[in-house]
Amino acid sequence: MKMQNYELKMVESNRSAGQWNRVVTKITTALLLTIYLGAGLVFAQPSSDQTSIDPVKLESFADGVVSSYMRKDKLPGVTLTVVKDGEIALLKGYGIAGVDPKRAVDPETTLFRIASISKTFVWTAVMQLKEQGLLSLDDPVNQYLPDELQIPDEGFDEPVRIWHLMTHTPGFEETTMAYMATEDDSHLRTLHQSLERYRPHRVRPAGDFSTYSNYGAALAGYIVARLSGTDFETYVEEHIYAPLGMNHATFREPHGDNAPPGLPAPMPESVLAEVATGFDWSGGTWQAQEFEFISKTGPDGAMSASAASMARYMIAHLQNGELDGVRILEKNTAEQMHTTLFTSADGVNGFSHGFMQYKAPGGYTGFGHGGALLYFMSSMVMFPELDLGVFISTNSGAGRDLVVSFPKLLIAQFFKRENPAPEPPADFVKRGQKYAGTYFNTRRSYTLLDKILSFGSVTEVSITDDGFLLTVANGQSQRWVEAGEHLFREAGGDRTIGFREDDSGNIGLIFSSSGTSAGERIGFFGGLEWIAILSVLGLLSVIGIITGAWLRRRQEVHQSNGERYSAQLMTFYAGAWLIFMLLMGGATVEALGMGNDIIIAYPTSLMIAALAVLVVAAVLTIPALYSIYPVWRDANWPIWRRIRHTSAIVILTLLVLTLNHWNMLGFKWQP
Repeated sequence: MKMQNYELKMVESNRSAGQWNRVVTKITTALLLTIYLGAGLVFAQPSSDQTSIDPVKLESFADGVVSSYMRKDKLPGVTLTVVKDGEIALLKGYGIAGVDPKRAVDPETTLFRIASISKTFVWTAVMQLKEQGLLSLDDPVNQYLPDELQIPDEGFDEPVRIWHLMTHTPGFEETTMAYMATEDDSHLRTLHQSLERYRPHRVRPAGDFSTYSNYGAALAGYIVARLSGTDFETYVEEHIYAPLGMNHATFREPHGDNAPPGLPAPMPESVLAEVATGFDWSGGTWQAQEFEFISKTGPDGAMSASAASMARYMIAHLQNGELDGVRILEKNTAEQMHTTLFTSADGVNGFSHGFMQYKAPGGYTGFGHGGALLYFMSSMVMFPELDLGVFISTNSGAGRDLVVSFPKLLIAQFFKRENPAPEPPADFVKRGQKYAGTYFNTRRSYTLLDKILSFGSVTEVSITDDGFLLTVANGQSQRWVEAGEHLFREAGGDRTIGFREDDSGNIGLIFSSSGTSAGERIGFFGGLEWIAILSVLGLLSVIGIITGAWLRRRQEVHQSNGERYSAQLMTFYAGAWLIFMLLMGGATVEALGMGNDIIIAYPTSLMIAALAVLVVAAVLTIPALYSIYPVWRDANWPIWRRIRHTSAIVILTLLVLTLNHWNMLGFKWQP
């Protein structure tokens, strides 16, 4: 639920200075991190038995790492807890939780928005219902849904089952724009209404491979509420929070009098006063942001919790469902929940009954979940082998690097062990070419305008001269070493990725190291290069048509009536295309300037206007194609004008077809 921040490039005259500042910043940050980690290394050497952590050394280490990232990424606040051997080893807050009045982060009471970590409470509730015999993980989901929420088969034989929701394998497309989040509580809907209104299409067989689905988790939360006879928020309060003593945790959100009827009771004012504010760094200071409502699909990400409450939750799971003599799951149920339920490919991270699997330095394997809202980033990871759990959250969207890195740094620091990676095979440079190509993330829309956003989730795969497989995604490159059939391990790390052959024996899919999504291999005509080339050629054609019409406006041209009508039509046709291109260009610049806010504002007025004009241009394509006939039949125009006329129509027709492929033709921004 997080969109990358975009920044306008600096003007050329400032670019050199900007680059020098960035270099200085990176050097300073590296020195700071080295100093802090160096201090941590002195006080926090890995213990000889590799099982315990000295609390003093742990705090010293955490202070160094967190402080360095807060400086580097301009983070306002961080909350952190580490649990070890059934106890809290570290519980600490850093920075500010809010302003006006200014509040420091209190790890005992300050609630951070934990986003998709909320889903683990859904899956815990599902396992409770399974334990009570109210459902089976192999049951079809439709068995528990009313008629209006029934999932159509859409041509697939295998029904969507409960375990498919837990492993993100129902085969749904992912459509999150314009409904996932809002800052206006009058736009909220009940969970039932949202599931009915925003149901995604099934685009692949259930159980094929994992592609993260917010809708699937929300649907599971609805089933919990339906079977328990209460709303989901109340169920979690009574069956998870209360037994575990999670006194500072809630799924409720602070909607007010403007909210529509039928919503669960709102977050009490006393609780709202303890919720951290989300911040964005802008203009050299932290800017407080509005509360981001997730209530439309609440079970998948609406929870807020303090680090202390999350510590109790982790200890309960590490102790197989028990805390202080109270159980939320029977031992055998909890053990089942923590075992692997599905992996998309052998050797790649999968899902343990709803929990994501993690690989940490030294070959340790853990389970947990991450969470991202526009202005909150969180991570929770548990390592049963070490009886260790880590929860960390920050109230800024810039905190991703910290929350992802901290558990790995902690493992490497206190539980270091060797896990050498294999060397690249000598013959891989030749064999590996079958993996090279462009892959689009399957966590995207296939039927809505959102599909065009997949250009931001592309993985480029190539083979280096020294036998490594190289991936480039989101501007980050990583080398991988062949570790098995279609399996690769991170060079110098522990993560793995995998590939799958299609029915023709060609590599068709890449599976991410997180195990939460895949990438579909696409060819030239399905990629960014093709649409970019067509767009440039289309713009040049449009400019040429309009320029030619202007230059001929006072000339006497010998032509038939058919040719005259063709020329007039082409002027209107080119004009429609030019208006569309200008509006879409403006909408793109506007969206980039809005950053995260585009998720709330989507679709903007400029987008809607551009798409409306595109419909006009697409309709005019039909008579434009017909106009080619009289131009060549009557042949009064010079040959080069006839060729230009025909070429422009062919290019713009191909552009219409390509834009339609990306769901830009029509008004397809919501299901």
